[in-house]
Amino acid sequence: MITEYDMRTPQEIRQGFWMEPRSIVPCMVTKDGQLVIFELVYVKELMDHYYPYSRTERAWYFNETRDRQIAEIDWGRVYANPQVLYTHYLLPRE
Repeated sequence: MITEYDMRTPQEIRQGFWMEPRSIVPCMVTKDGQLVIFELVYVKELMDHYYPYSRTERAWYFNETRDRQIAEIDWGRVYANPQVLYTHYLLPRE
C-alpha cells in the first residue's frame, strides 16, 4: 500500500517492501516483516530518548549492556527491529 509519502526506491518496490499505513511517521517494512526502515529526521529524537546509543557506531541498543542492537543508521535511514514500530509509532486498528 502506498501512503502520501512513499520513501521506497524502485528496487525496494520490486523486492516487495511496503509502506505501513498505520505508522505515525513514514515507515517502510521489508517483505518478510523482519525489518522496518524510517528516515532519521523523523525518529532520531525519540530513539535517543528511549534507547542507549553509541555515537561512534551510529546504533541504538535494547539495554545498557549494549549486547543487542535495536536499530542502526545508514545513509539517513534507520534500520530497526519491528518492535520500534509496534512500541512507538503504530496507531491502533480502527
